[in-house]
Amino acid sequence: QTYTVVDNRAGSPDGTDTLSSIEFLQFADRTLQTSMVVHDAAAVINLNQRSIALTNSSFEAEIVGDGATVNAAAGWTLTGTTGNAGTINPSNAQLPENTTLGTDALFLNNGTASQTLNETFSATQQYTLMVDVGDRADTNIVSGAVRLYAGTVLIGEVTSFSVPESGWQTITLNVDGNSFAGNAAALGQALRIEFAS
Repeated sequence: QTYTVVDNRAGSPDGTDTLSSIEFLQFADRTLQTSMVVHDAAAVINLNQRSIALTNSSFEAEIVGDGATVNAAAGWTLTGTTGNAGTINPSNAQLPENTTLGTDALFLNNGTASQTLNETFSATQQYTLMVDVGDRADTNIVSGAVRLYAGTVLIGEVTSFSVPESGWQTITLNVDGNSFAGNAAALGQALRIEFAS
């Protein structure tokens, strides 16, 4: 795979570099793993890329026994009737494959989970949201959505999943902020993540 690294600063003092057969890009302030930041065959890595902090991103804040659930997920707003959203520690019978991080996961059944971030929407940014979605052996995913909002404006969503039974699929939502440059209702508004089922 070939990568193009472009210095987008005024005057482009470091220019453009084309790299191949690499796994990591090391800069003065960070190291990026190419498999974590690039998802297209011909990709451009933005030197200004950074992570946006989430509260309880791996749903490990709750103490949940093996195969059990709790109707809570610290840092997330849950909606739906009681028992339709919360944290689960899936047993091997429910989901034989381990979660990506830790042992717990969010569960939704006709509910939503959302989190407003300490980051505002900018038309000059590219946003990538990646989430692992699992399909338990004892249930079926009927429908679901991964959404990103700027205030009340929906700026991106993925609603089509092909999660293998008893397995996981990484869902990637990419949003080009420039696509909303003329939308005054979105500019400067807090970003909000929403998962729905």
